[in-house]
Amino acid sequence: MRSFCNLQRLALVVASLASSALAIAGTPLTYYATADGTNGTTLRDSLTTIVTTGDSAVLYGNTEAAVDYTDQDPGNSSNIILMYSGASRAKTQFGGTQDGNPATGNWNREHIFPQSFFNSNEPMLSDLHALMPTDADTNSTGRNNKYYDNLTGSPTTDTQGNRWNSAAFEVTAAQRGDAARAALYMDLRYSGASGEPDLYVDDTTSPAPGTGDFRMAVKTTLLGWHLSDPPDAFERTRNSKVYNKQGNANPFVDHPEYVSTIFGGTAWSMTDNNTITVGTTDRAPATTLAGTSSVGVMSLNLTLAANEWHVGQINFTQLGTLTDSEVSYIKVYHDVDNSGTVTTDDSILSTATLSGGAASAVISPAFYLAPGTMNLLVVADLASNATAGRTLRLQLNANGIIHNATGGNDLDTTNSAIAAGTTTVQGGGAPGDVKIAYVSTRGTDGTASKEFIVLANHTNDAIAMTNWTIRRSTQPSTTSTLTITSNTLPGKGHFLIGSSTYGLSVEGVVPDYSDSNGIGLTGGFSDASGSSLSVSLINPVGTKIDGVSWNGGTAQAEGTPLSTAFHTSTSTSSLQLLRRLRPANPGPYTDTDNNSSDTVIDVPAGGKAAYVYNSSNVTVPVAVSRFTAE
Repeated sequence: MRSFCNLQRLALVVASLASSALAIAGTPLTYYATADGTNGTTLRDSLTTIVTTGDSAVLYGNTEAAVDYTDQDPGNSSNIILMYSGASRAKTQFGGTQDGNPATGNWNREHIFPQSFFNSNEPMLSDLHALMPTDADTNSTGRNNKYYDNLTGSPTTDTQGNRWNSAAFEVTAAQRGDAARAALYMDLRYSGASGEPDLYVDDTTSPAPGTGDFRMAVKTTLLGWHLSDPPDAFERTRNSKVYNKQGNANPFVDHPEYVSTIFGGTAWSMTDNNTITVGTTDRAPATTLAGTSSVGVMSLNLTLAANEWHVGQINFTQLGTLTDSEVSYIKVYHDVDNSGTVTTDDSILSTATLSGGAASAVISPAFYLAPGTMNLLVVADLASNATAGRTLRLQLNANGIIHNATGGNDLDTTNSAIAAGTTTVQGGGAPGDVKIAYVSTRGTDGTASKEFIVLANHTNDAIAMTNWTIRRSTQPSTTSTLTITSNTLPGKGHFLIGSSTYGLSVEGVVPDYSDSNGIGLTGGFSDASGSSLSVSLINPVGTKIDGVSWNGGTAQAEGTPLSTAFHTSTSTSSLQLLRRLRPANPGPYTDTDNNSSDTVIDVPAGGKAAYVYNSSNVTVPVAVSRFTAE
């Protein structure tokens, strides 16, 4: 057994991960940080620790679905790309039945390091880095547990370019590097620790690999294949997808230069003067809310013909009317799933800010582009105080993608300036920003039309309330709405919505927004009848920001509705108030998205329900008519 001083091993996670990726996002740029600057045995020890720590197996029964994800055809989401041919085959054709033709029929799962070599044990059996989709005929008739080698003489050859004899299998030229790096990964990852077998590659072919040991051959051939068929864009992206599924990456795909340092052979060499072609896809929505994160800007579709090209910096200019401070961040992701939106599949490459309308997204360590097309995604986070009506329009600058010399002395891009579409900011606020703090169903004199609502702003920034909506629902289906047409909710402040007809001004408080019919909700709150009710707050683009309920109202509720009912009497001595809990005053209101635990109905101090907001105090509400703070 090989012993490595830095080797760590986490327990095998046996939970099924077939239906979703781990709660992580792409291979982090810093994944190999502890290996940087090392070589030889120290590098190997460090990489073994890296790929072992966090490795959570996808059990074999779940690997069909996992392979559907990791090997999906980037041009056809219904298909996967086959190992040993590069052909696209329908996901639905999974199965073991052979049709005698490697170009058609079913596909199944191929173990690059044959499972018989480790007695079909986990976690080696399910390791996605060495488990790939293959045509059923090629797998069973061609490969069939043979070691890898270059062949001479007159071996059997299939239509995909693979060759074999009774002992060895020679992979088609376009995919032999993929096979080599997968086999070398298995040598690195499974080193005899924690009861696992010590898998390894060497040059010995007699006795045949797999006969009583955990050996794979031929090492010299694999090292040559690694050089002759470097990683391409598909393999690089697949590596990140496997990371999303099982929590580790294959270092030899992300850093092909590591191979010779660990296994010997010819050193990986960087080439100079490589160029990339820049394409873009506009991802900008027509409108968005202030405070929204990951607002789409553009996809950068970067194509490299051969060798490698390392992205070190991308330069942008903001052409819209939003100020620097109104755009919190410009972010660049590796769009692993090529969805055009930020998902848990994607890895963050850079976070930049605007200065004087310009942003330079520095990517460190540099991002490695392999031959083919790799997709980056540019998004923006908007500040919650971004002004409604202002615009975001980000431009990729002319010659704006700068190479990093870690990939060779290459040439920077020669693209023209490319601007994304214009996104106009509307309203403001996102779920969690604004809370319904209080609901009163009657005034201090018991008049139903003197009902009011107090909203609380949890952010530091003022939010324009124009086109925000209060929505009220009774059971089972009656709904009415009030659309706010003016005024601003202060940062860390409150906003009172009340009646203009009866007015809360008689109690010394002027509402921030008023309506002639209570708060403009047909039928008021119907508290005297004990109705099941719920009220929600909707932002200008229709997103529900908050909701409260009483007497079991469900339509606008969050979580479990509050079952408590308001009083059924109009007596002012029994007036009640729905109140959101607040552990400290001043301080944030409780919000676990569960009405039954976040809110209560109680009798305010002095029996009066006129606990309202004073616009001169933007920190906490004030007590009116003997109603004191909680």
